[in-house]
Amino acid sequence: MAPSYPQIVVTGDSISQQAFNIGGYGAALVNAAKRTSSTVGWEASMSNSTPIACFSIDLSHPYLSSNSQQLLNKLKDDFQWPNGDIKLILIHIGTNDATTRGIQHLSVEDFTQNVRAILNHLKATQPAAKIILLTPSIVDVDAWAALGREQGMPSEFFENRTTEAAKRIRDAVVEVAKEADVGVLDVWKLHEDAVNNGELEFRELFSDGLHYTAKGYAYINKALLQLISTSLPSLSPDTMPEGFTMFAIYGNENNPEAQRMVRMYMEKTEADKQAALGNAQ
Repeated sequence: MAPSYPQIVVTGDSISQQAFNIGGYGAALVNAAKRTSSTVGWEASMSNSTPIACFSIDLSHPYLSSNSQQLLNKLKDDFQWPNGDIKLILIHIGTNDATTRGIQHLSVEDFTQNVRAILNHLKATQPAAKIILLTPSIVDVDAWAALGREQGMPSEFFENRTTEAAKRIRDAVVEVAKEADVGVLDVWKLHEDAVNNGELEFRELFSDGLHYTAKGYAYINKALLQLISTSLPSLSPDTMPEGFTMFAIYGNENNPEAQRMVRMYMEKTEADKQAALGNAQ
């Protein structure tokens, strides 16, 4: 029987879907944990020689992405869990709930109840898995509205976001995570601090005022890897069992040239890891 590699499940809305694009946190997890986990998913397409468990489900339509109620229903009805040892579940939801009107909109009270129900369901059905919630970020309201007008969309599709509404949903995620004793990554604070510290311009965080650029994801990637390494050390790539032995090691134990290659590779891998954690020299 084939071995069951550790699984990381990533779910949510189009923000988590796009996290598997180049520069996103899904792709960063793939890179950090290569050879230690298996790849399963709709959004992650990896070589068989690079196994990482990143299973992404997205309910998005080009102009309609999932909110917490849809995610809760999907999880309860027919969510296709990957076979294997699920170690970690990342949930990035709330960006669409934070709309001020339209069919995506939910009140903060309803959103909070849904997130509680999602966590209760996951704890009951996946009791061995650790959970991390990711908050929504700030939003470039003007850029989002400008895009909607440019595309000729009805106003209810783009004049439906405010910073205040997004902040209320962000606050609810932080509060529920604390209440449920699960991990939380405050994307809002990461991005806000980066702008306030002058590290980049506000508009550089987003591709359209809402979805993140590679620069926007970079802050999440670093913080997420740090959170996993410090708060969930058993899930750190450094401690997870190796699923695929490096080609220079496998069957080459007595080959001096292979051993030299391994040393060079290990040094480069450590340098890459430290760079991802923000510890580059």
